Amino acid sequence: MLNRGRRRALCVNATGSIVARWAMVSRFGCKRATLRLMSEWLTSVAAQAGYNPGKARVLSVQLGGTDSRCELEMEFSSLSDMETFWSLLPPAEHAAWLQQLGQNIVDGSSGWTVLLLEPAEQVTEQPAVEQPLVRTAGGLLVPQGSSTAAIDTSEQPSLDWKGEPIVYRPGDRLPRIV
Repeated sequence: MLNRGRRRALCVNATGSIVARWAMVSRFGCKRATLRLMSEWLTSVAAQAGYNPGKARVLSVQLGGTDSRCELEMEFSSLSDMETFWSLLPPAEHAAWLQQLGQNIVDGSSGWTVLLLEPAEQVTEQPAVEQPLVRTAGGLLVPQGSSTAAIDTSEQPSLDWKGEPIVYRPGDRLPRIV
């Protein structure tokens, strides 16, 4: 009731495809029948609406989820294509099929999720540019030329594990500390 009186707009990137996922939980002992009915729906009801069954997938949980969960994934090029498909579904055949499916699934367990399929971008690593480090007046090591306070040469030198002073020279390769 938060959006009562307001219309909700869907904004979709034109370059991505739409994946409509229909998920449901089958009754105990009815998983195979549910999967069979989903496949039949693709080849009969969805095909009558012009959908290519080769673009869909029937899925069931193997590990890590509810054992009896079944899903039907359908890919569309846009939201308008998906809405056109839904409007072209033959109502009598779809209703008869839903009657058969209803006997095999848990009441209230089915639902649609519409996802935007976006291509994964290739991430390339940039080679690290090494810059000489200098010690600030506060004792921090910073890249040379960065906007820091001037180097204080009168400070006490850092000591290594033997107690000897550590001398930092430009161009020294120092370990990276995160």
